[in-house]
Amino acid sequence: MKKFLFLIANLGIGLILQAQVSKTVYLASAGILYDSLTKTEDITNLKIIGNINAFDFKTMMYQMPKLEVIDLSEATIVATITNPGQPPSASDANMIPATAFFYYSDPATMTDWSKTSLTSIILPQNLKSIGSGAFIGCSGLKTIIIPSSVTSIQSSAFEKCSGLTSIYAYADTPVYLGKTSGVFSGVDTAICTLYVPSGSKAEYDTASQWKAFKHIVEDSGLVTIGTSQIYIQTFQLCQGKSVTVGTHTYTSNGIYTDQFITKTGCDSIVHTLIFVNPIYNITQTKSICQGENINVGTHSYTQSGTFIDNLKTKLGCDSIVHTQVIVNPTYNITQTKTICQGESISVGSHSYTQSGKFTDNLKTKLGCDSIVQTHITVTALPTISLGSDTVHVILGTTITLDAEIGFSYKWSTKDTSQTITVVKPGEYSVTVSNSCGTATDSMFLNTTMTYISSVNDDNITMFPNPTSSYFSTKNEGSAILELYTLNAVLVLKEKIEGDEKIAVNKLAKGSYIVKIITKNNVVTKTLIVE
Repeated sequence: MKKFLFLIANLGIGLILQAQVSKTVYLASAGILYDSLTKTEDITNLKIIGNINAFDFKTMMYQMPKLEVIDLSEATIVATITNPGQPPSASDANMIPATAFFYYSDPATMTDWSKTSLTSIILPQNLKSIGSGAFIGCSGLKTIIIPSSVTSIQSSAFEKCSGLTSIYAYADTPVYLGKTSGVFSGVDTAICTLYVPSGSKAEYDTASQWKAFKHIVEDSGLVTIGTSQIYIQTFQLCQGKSVTVGTHTYTSNGIYTDQFITKTGCDSIVHTLIFVNPIYNITQTKSICQGENINVGTHSYTQSGTFIDNLKTKLGCDSIVHTQVIVNPTYNITQTKTICQGESISVGSHSYTQSGKFTDNLKTKLGCDSIVQTHITVTALPTISLGSDTVHVILGTTITLDAEIGFSYKWSTKDTSQTITVVKPGEYSVTVSNSCGTATDSMFLNTTMTYISSVNDDNITMFPNPTSSYFSTKNEGSAILELYTLNAVLVLKEKIEGDEKIAVNKLAKGSYIVKIITKNNVVTKTLIVE
């Protein structure tokens, strides 16, 4: 029998897989599968072209939890040289590495981890050996096709492959399993049928481990034929599409075998590997900032709305994308703030305590730009000083108290103006206030009396003094005469011209202050009424 240079294992016909992710990888050198993929965890269907080794099988085992179908028909397994004691173990060329799809997580308890997701595999041409425990626990496999090029199957290679229902052995002479153990341990040999080439059943019936199968059938499809009449074909289908082989039409993921008669009357076997790639109807919501854009296919969107794009996946399948675009605003804000001296205002990460204009570039909660211009005015705390705490003046002298500009005022006299004019002796206080607080100051007005019997100031004469009825003044020119009690109460005010006689007979006895205001001077005198 001519050697058949590949191995096919499949889960069966009619399996429909959802969310298939197919990848075809070209490897220039072995051991770089993981580095050649940007994302491995979602891959379900994998085809490798080029050289691979045990490190690449490790990637398929550990980094691809959803992997179901593997096509290595155009791959070449090269020898793996590793450091002693470090995984993976060394393996020969053209050999499925030992425990390629199996892992003992705890040697003490023999708790294991198998590639139960694996449903179909096509191994490289020129395969010679299947390593120990290569497919332990791959319960998803239902059919194994062992090509005639395989000359060695090591212990436990297909142990616990409990889903196997058929095995095709293409070698006319059974692979010798006398020095290995448990190659098919856990396979139900009462159910699983072993198909062998025509004329070789007798040898398989007596061969070590092969003879355990209760049903060994000579298959006319495994007769000696030219290798040109055994075909392997692979189709990438979009979900909903189909491929027809002879009289059969296939729409589902899997490996299918069809037998034909050639024009020359010879058998022809066609193995068809089908990858069903999904079509997508995706709804996505994207938020962008004002002035930005989002690209979907060849379209670029800058405004809010819902948009529909009909695209093609990398595998040529339809992909309808519904995109809801939300455009979030950017801001350019100007604000005016007034603070009191000693206070601060925070804008973003900055804190300001002085008057001025400040610009901050911030981000909104949605990540968009926000430019904030802040005009700050710092209001000083109120202060007040009325001058000296005590002011001495001659009785009857008026003074003006000034509380400074820029506040509101409350005087002890109940006045509310900035300034007041006072003449009476005593304490005066004022409270000033603004938006930031209040301040208070006070002063004491002290008056001084001068006692004289007769005076001649600025050519002014006043007599008699003391008096009981009147006093006379002699003055050159006109003047204003004001008469005050010692409590600064005005009791008399007259205009005098030259010599005047002023009656005081109606005044109470006591001391009085006479204030004479001329054009050039103010003369203050004391008058005693008896």
